Amino acid sequence: MLTDPVSFLVQEERETPVPVEWIAPHLLTPYPRQAAIYGEEDVAELIEDIRTSGWIKPLVVTQQDVIISGHRRWKAACLLNWRTLPVERRTFASEVDEVAALLLENRYREKTAEQRVREGNVWKEVEKARAYQRKREAVNARWQGIDMKNFSYLERGLARDKVAERVGFGSGLQYAKAAKVVGRADALSAEGKLTEADTLLTVLNTQSVDAAAGVLKLDEAAQVAVLQKLAEGDCTRVKEAVLSLKKEAVEAQMQAAPTKPRLRLASWQDWLPEQPLCDLLLTDPPYSTDVEDIDAFVRAWLPVALAKVKPTGRAYVCIGAYPHELRAYLQATTCFPVGQILVWSYQNTIGPAPTHAYKHNWQAILSYRGPEAPPLDCPLLIEQMSVMQINTPDGRQGERYHTWQKPDALAERLIRHATRPGDLVLDCFAGTGTFVLAAHRLGRRALGCDHSAEMLALAQRRGCEISDEVQRLLAASGLDLPSTQLRQAHQTLVMQELEPSSDKTFVFLTGNPGIGKTTAIVKFLTEHRDEGFLLFYFSPRTQVNLDIIHKFRDPQTNRLQGETLALTSNALVIQDNQGQPTVQFYAAQREGDFVRQGLKEPVYFFDEEHENHQQDKRRSPRSPRLTHLSENRLWD
Repeated sequence: MLTDPVSFLVQEERETPVPVEWIAPHLLTPYPRQAAIYGEEDVAELIEDIRTSGWIKPLVVTQQDVIISGHRRWKAACLLNWRTLPVERRTFASEVDEVAALLLENRYREKTAEQRVREGNVWKEVEKARAYQRKREAVNARWQGIDMKNFSYLERGLARDKVAERVGFGSGLQYAKAAKVVGRADALSAEGKLTEADTLLTVLNTQSVDAAAGVLKLDEAAQVAVLQKLAEGDCTRVKEAVLSLKKEAVEAQMQAAPTKPRLRLASWQDWLPEQPLCDLLLTDPPYSTDVEDIDAFVRAWLPVALAKVKPTGRAYVCIGAYPHELRAYLQATTCFPVGQILVWSYQNTIGPAPTHAYKHNWQAILSYRGPEAPPLDCPLLIEQMSVMQINTPDGRQGERYHTWQKPDALAERLIRHATRPGDLVLDCFAGTGTFVLAAHRLGRRALGCDHSAEMLALAQRRGCEISDEVQRLLAASGLDLPSTQLRQAHQTLVMQELEPSSDKTFVFLTGNPGIGKTTAIVKFLTEHRDEGFLLFYFSPRTQVNLDIIHKFRDPQTNRLQGETLALTSNALVIQDNQGQPTVQFYAAQREGDFVRQGLKEPVYFFDEEHENHQQDKRRSPRSPRLTHLSENRLWD
């Protein structure tokens, strides 16, 4: 803590020149709070500058030879074995003056968010001293004898905003959030969790305050788990790590359940004839966009499936909203006619703007009823409507495993309405198991099948019991991994095919997001960096391309490792350069913009610092406000 707050006075600008002295570096002492504020800093570039120019700016020191300004210059001179250094010796009235001068001398240097927070913590002490002085003077002038604690609120908010302004945060609230992050990192360090502490500060310094503050919204155990995922490179963004953790928790809970719904790797043709009559057929068959002849497909599977429904049972078949698909199902000859067309609508998906049609935000659910089926069990008025508005599973919340996955709320509603506990539910297009899992949660027996081993492996992660076929398929790959580690298994298989010993010339990868395709490639290339490689990665989303580059960065320095060179381009980069052919490059061993002659015209290459500057220019004046308005919804 600072002492002598009442006598505090900072002279930010010197009134008269101070003579320069020359003194041996070993006689100088770093200021005690320097390292606590700015940490250990790399001076390699500064050493090269000093060696080239042969000049060094005078240091500012106290009468006791304690350095106030110029710690990096002092460290560089020591490493260069300079015998003497130029210094300006100044007199300070108190420790408060020394600390204020230390901060003021460093005000124009480039600093990380962590350093700015630590500066702010010290400035807060300074502002507290100033506020105390103002209050004391006001009391002496107007309210003699009144206890000062009654007026302690007068400067509280003002001091925080002043500190935020001094250290370059947009608001006092933003500074306060960043300060909590640094405080939590210090606490992790004190607990011996150095990797987690460094990772949290890396997020703060290289991503954003809100991203780092998002980690603190979790409980302590979850914070450590998220930071470990980031440190190990499993995820690059906080939100990605949080969603991964959430999925793992749900999957672990389902794996621990004493009983599970059963799925089998089989086609509907092979599986349905073997099944008993059911109380409810609830299924989501392939849409017309996924089959060659929708009419033939419907005529083949639908009569067989509906024949498995008891006379007392019901069936719900989820189909697309395409006219020809609706026509195919409505014209199909089955044992039960379509009793009603239900509509499932959603408003949380965004696609390209249509030119001649409206956006599709609904799907049809065909309802079939056996001749002896009892009334629906739906006492709630809100659930009695044929139009059901329930948003799709949100991939940003870790709830989505594949494109056409239905929401749990929709599945549970239909099952509650049509069955009782203990009833049998069949799904002959089970996918990742949404319908059978919902039935199991509600106390129904559930059986299903799917022809995709990949979908069933995801269903097993979610809590389904899979027949031996899937286990044999994984075993045939040579992997001894449990199904809960499907992502790691997938990565291992990809890396095996990429090895020089493999007889594969080309490896084509496809599948759902998040199953480890790109991570496997990055891991393989990182391990074989010294052999050299050329990787082309194309995505219509700018951030996805940048995230791939981020995977090759060193987690400690946030720089590309070794001689790796990354090139990317997008419409914004080209637009910022007035439409000229432009490439953004990232490299550890090269900096600075340059131009090379292309086949027809010059090509401009801009380094990472140039892009950071352009991003700052693109941000509108309203962006801090928008960030504040959305902080309860978006962490990253």
